[in-house]
Amino acid sequence: AVVGPLLHCVAGGRRSRRSSRTRAEASGRRRSSSHGEITRDCPSQAVRMERHLAAAALVEAGHDVLLTDATAVFLKDFLPRLVGAPAELDVLLQRDDWPRTGLGTAVNAGFVFLRGSAGAGRSQLVLRLVDDAVRRGLIEFYLRWNNIPDQYGYSHEIAHTALDVGGGTSELANETTVGSLRPKRCAEGRGRCLRVGLLPHAEFPRHGDWRALAPTALVYHLTNNNADGCPLARR
Repeated sequence: AVVGPLLHCVAGGRRSRRSSRTRAEASGRRRSSSHGEITRDCPSQAVRMERHLAAAALVEAGHDVLLTDATAVFLKDFLPRLVGAPAELDVLLQRDDWPRTGLGTAVNAGFVFLRGSAGAGRSQLVLRLVDDAVRRGLIEFYLRWNNIPDQYGYSHEIAHTALDVGGGTSELANETTVGSLRPKRCAEGRGRCLRVGLLPHAEFPRHGDWRALAPTALVYHLTNNNADGCPLARR
């Protein structure tokens, strides 16, 4: 769907049939065609990856893309926070608590903003991130047999971000934390690094007490409820 100046892709948990232009290995095997296709009888982890490949195809076409789970409920108009973010940022991601990495926070693969309107040079960096996340996620799947490989893929790739401000960050940090992905590799290639932004927990929470978060939250995307229906942290 077109939402303001960007495209919004909603992905649920049901298996589906989709086709997208990709160079990645969505089903764990190399494709001979430039167009990958995942069918109804494919493994669930391949279906999860296909949504990211579809988003990458839109980025390649020059669109800004917001990819969300179907369980993300939009409470307020948060588009200005995304499209109005510093123009240098190529991706914006929601924080999460797993898998644990040296960055101090994981990222949620079900709420990802990818900027494709900044030109082919920068969009290629975004495509490389998605490609690396898909590949790493499928590796993690076969290592762990966990059916949420995109979460592992994105989190482990984003863990290579060097933050602009020292001291690290956390899942509960309430600012947009900014950094460069793999700066050493960029320096060696004398190219521009992909710029990453981690969204504020208070506005885009994944865990916590909803009664405390409700006044500031722009999106409801929490997990686990207690007996009263109030989402709580998994810790």
